[in-house]
Amino acid sequence: MKVDEARLMLMLITGERGAGKSTFARHLSQRLTLSEGARFKGYETVFIDKPEGARHLICQPVGFDEKPFRVAVQNLLPYRRILPDTEAFGRMAALLESIDPQTEGVYIDEIGFLETLDDRLQQSILSALTRCPFAIAVIRLGDYPFLRKVKGLRPDAVLELTRVNRERLYAQTLSSLGVSQTDPVFRDPEKGGLKK
Repeated sequence: MKVDEARLMLMLITGERGAGKSTFARHLSQRLTLSEGARFKGYETVFIDKPEGARHLICQPVGFDEKPFRVAVQNLLPYRRILPDTEAFGRMAALLESIDPQTEGVYIDEIGFLETLDDRLQQSILSALTRCPFAIAVIRLGDYPFLRKVKGLRPDAVLELTRVNRERLYAQTLSSLGVSQTDPVFRDPEKGGLKK
């Protein structure tokens, strides 16, 4: 993929839990890969429940030859407490810093509270989102200064998804990029649930 200044795209996806933010971002990056030859790099973060009564927040690199690594542990008992692994923030920042803005797009799912704890990671996120030709990021709802800064990069690029508007916004996004939509990504909002 060669950068075409007229085709620069920043998409910041937010919304309530269960609105389909990750599904929206994943399918959008896949459609752009198929239609535009875009090559996305970045990461996804997911919680994995462990038998010892804790949840591990895992960073799963996307587009890199690197294995997933733990970012934080959330103890569930006797109360919920997140213990971040600060070395992981440096690894996440290094992933974003290694993206070639001339040939690669950035994909981040998701930006939330933990990113507010590390200055280098914050700077790497902001830099990647503004220098890559295609940038897609899922942003957790919250009123943290860093999340406001990310949304402030281009307020017109923020999409707030709901279960009702997600299919329409997905189709409109593809249409605005000149990309055809093949299949619906989500089920009818009245029936609930994501398309499998």
